[in-house]
Amino acid sequence: MTSPVFGSAAVGLVWGWLVGSRVFRVRSWLATALAVCIATLVLSGEILFLTDWYAIPVFLSAAIFALIVHVTWLYRLRARSEDQVSF
Repeated sequence: MTSPVFGSAAVGLVWGWLVGSRVFRVRSWLATALAVCIATLVLSGEILFLTDWYAIPVFLSAAIFALIVHVTWLYRLRARSEDQVSF
């Protein structure tokens, strides 16, 4: 019972990290948000099919956590690199 929960958490961490890596490269926010929502729904459906409903909140919370961590890390990295560049 705990193995599927850990697996869904791992999938959520990877998914959140991948989505977070694309935040600063977005041209159309609406199209990107729609694509991410559809892909997240597909992944949630896949987790529901392979495990049970109790793994979906674990997947979503892990994805949100990884997204926040990655975006914060990229934001700080970008701010630090702009501070170091002086002409």
